[in-house]
Amino acid sequence: MSLKEGRANLAVILFAVFFIGEVVRTAWLSDSAFVDLRIADNLAHGFGFRWNTDERVLVTDHPLWTLILAGFYFFTEEPYYTTILLSVGLSFAAILVFALGIASSEPAAIVGISILALSKAFVDYSTSGLETALLHFLLVGFLMVWLNHEQRRWYLCLLALMFSLVLLTRVEAGVLILPLLAAAGWKRRTPSTILALLAGFVPFLCWEVFSLLYFGFPQATPSYAASRSGVSAGTWVIQGIHYHLNSLNLDPLTLSVIVSVLVVTCLVRDRFSLLMALGTGLYLAWTLLSGGDRMSGHLFSAPLFCAVVILSRWDASLLKTWLPAWVLILAVGFHTEDCPVLSGPNYGRTEVRLDNLIANEREVFYPWTGLSRVQREQNNFGHSWAIRGEMLRNSGDRATLVESNVGMLGYFGGPGVRLLHPCGLADALLAQLPAKRPTDILGERRLPKGYLKSIETGTNCLSEQHLSKYYDKLVLLTRGDVGSRDRLKTLIALNMGGYDHLLDGYLSEPVYSVTNASFGTPAEEGDPWDAPDNLIIESSTVGFDFGTLQHSPMFEISLDHNDRYRLTFQLDSVPQGELLLETDRRTTPGLTVYRAALPSEVVSRGYDSFILEPVSGDGFYSMGHFRLLE
Repeated sequence: MSLKEGRANLAVILFAVFFIGEVVRTAWLSDSAFVDLRIADNLAHGFGFRWNTDERVLVTDHPLWTLILAGFYFFTEEPYYTTILLSVGLSFAAILVFALGIASSEPAAIVGISILALSKAFVDYSTSGLETALLHFLLVGFLMVWLNHEQRRWYLCLLALMFSLVLLTRVEAGVLILPLLAAAGWKRRTPSTILALLAGFVPFLCWEVFSLLYFGFPQATPSYAASRSGVSAGTWVIQGIHYHLNSLNLDPLTLSVIVSVLVVTCLVRDRFSLLMALGTGLYLAWTLLSGGDRMSGHLFSAPLFCAVVILSRWDASLLKTWLPAWVLILAVGFHTEDCPVLSGPNYGRTEVRLDNLIANEREVFYPWTGLSRVQREQNNFGHSWAIRGEMLRNSGDRATLVESNVGMLGYFGGPGVRLLHPCGLADALLAQLPAKRPTDILGERRLPKGYLKSIETGTNCLSEQHLSKYYDKLVLLTRGDVGSRDRLKTLIALNMGGYDHLLDGYLSEPVYSVTNASFGTPAEEGDPWDAPDNLIIESSTVGFDFGTLQHSPMFEISLDHNDRYRLTFQLDSVPQGELLLETDRRTTPGLTVYRAALPSEVVSRGYDSFILEPVSGDGFYSMGHFRLLE
């Protein structure tokens, strides 16, 4: 009995209802969801599509989801249930379209829904407040049109429209369905094909024009922050491998199903399946090359849905042939520690577990924002980030903060709080600067000297001359009159790379020679941090070259008292080991003298240089002296 013709079996409906019941039971919000909610709140209160109300900076790379969420938020002005209900509604719609409009048989639909219900990645991100639920709905809508409406006049236009909406939801997800769109266009090679495709792309093109004119850039700041970080391609690939391995460890069913379907598709050689498999394979390759994500499984829910769609189109005989394999995969899903079907109201941990910087996000936030755990009498969920935000809002101060976790803090802090992200995700200038270290996939930036003062006062206080000129251009783009002639000229020049030379060498690492195993005049505890003989550190890192191989087990160094520094000892420019020097945070200004032992393996191998890197502090960094000790 064909589901495509609408003759749905009761069992399929029951499975769909069971799935959506599971999504509701495990519903939660991530901290990142409150990034979109802060923008929605600013829109609702007349500040515009902005993160910080005094500048036009695009911090979200899924604008369609942000706009839809903002539309609902405008009427409710309630963040939690509005976001949960919207996500659940989209997820239920996606499952119904899959079961009633795509799956070729009842058994195929049931197997597909069962796989999705056992996938931690798919269930976790069917809510979460992120764009994933909308992405699932748009993908399945595109696939239903491709499969069922080829003879309609508006076929290509609607496909292009759905594709453009996918791009506005998560741009890299477009590769999943790009082969299908290309095949549909190639099959109808007529002049009207181009017009139909262009008509469908109007929403995407309009957004790009708006983004360029309003924000000054066609892409969101996270895209620039990643591409300008200076992190090597090899480092991204290694992190991408970690991301895949992390998913296999926490959620083995998801990647197992994706890979199994891709392998079987090569044997089936069905046109639709092959095109879908090509898009899915390209997407997995992108995930590997780009380093994945910091949220475990977040990037794998969409390709899993595509794999399940491929599986659901196979005929019954093929499904029966591979039935033992599917039973095994489903059994694996049931027996994983984080199986969503078995997840109860007490799910989650108070401590954060990171696996190569990758977090199990629902495990982290469910104790506070899980639907079965949320404290309804507390608008701030009882979470420390939200509580701190409320305190800032209630204080009435116009605070400027640099924080890594900006979602709840920003939303509950309100429009009076300016928030910068140390990795440049919410700031136009920091996004254009290279990271402190080329091996740091987080891409943490060093705040230029005078930058916070520039933001707080509205006056350019940057000390570095070329960077100061570049900042003037950015201020014109992000704060100037949108329609002014000077701004339009600057917009074109900056996006064409006309001012990139002002950034050249900004964070180049100065290298100093260490003579006779010492540098500088030995300082005393409490000596002025900015004494004439001290080395004032204004770059991201400072290098020191011993000239010869060293094996000394200890060293002495004097550093400004209220900062944190990292020392990385090297041999032939290859890091051998590092130490993090914590400060005592005493109120008396001046230098602190440290004596520390090097790791034994560094001493045994030897070292010929070291790098000194300010990690955090007040933005004023200095070193009095350094010497090796026997």
